[in-house]
Amino acid sequence: MITLGIIGVVAAITIPGLIQNNRAAKLHSQFLKAHSVLSQAFKLMESDDIITDPRSYPGTTFYKTFSNYLTNTTDCGGYSDGNSTNLKRPDGCYSYQISNLTEGYKYLTGNNFVADGMFNNGELMLPDGTLIFFDDSPVRDGWKGVLIFVDINGYNAKPNRFGYDFFCFEVIDGAVYAMGDKGTTYEDDKTDQTCKNGWTCASRAKGQSDYFKKVVKKYK
Repeated sequence: MITLGIIGVVAAITIPGLIQNNRAAKLHSQFLKAHSVLSQAFKLMESDDIITDPRSYPGTTFYKTFSNYLTNTTDCGGYSDGNSTNLKRPDGCYSYQISNLTEGYKYLTGNNFVADGMFNNGELMLPDGTLIFFDDSPVRDGWKGVLIFVDINGYNAKPNRFGYDFFCFEVIDGAVYAMGDKGTTYEDDKTDQTCKNGWTCASRAKGQSDYFKKVVKKYK
């Protein structure tokens, strides 16, 4: 009985850590894959002499052109196609609710939502459930490039937090940068423990091998 008790105590101590490490490793892999998918698509567009500046496309048409350089994607539409109250989107897609945001993506800390007007110009779903969101990112709003947001594990997988499983990239001169990289609109401040509450976490996720271990342990 004593032996079994010791085994139980050891298991109680070690199993949660193993689960966290496994989750962190999976998120890291999903992040790297998403970044690679975006970068490769832009490179393929460039090799085909297709315009890679999203601002050169009218309305919300860029994401449709972009989808031609991905495999087996699902077109989830954009906000202009309607929100969850009047449009049935494919399962796994995010339903826009700009005017009445009661669910969606939260910032890294707290329970405030990321306004989905930030990523409302088209949404694609990859076969593994990864969601890619596009925004027009007007220069007048101060954006250096065009924003692309990625839900690396799909909307049906929680916690749907900015900087945990939801990240921002910025397209500048046809190249994809993790938000927070040097030259992006929000450069990372290494002293900010929440990476601007999610905004510059993509840069850390790309550059720090233990980033996801820390974020999984600290946030829910």
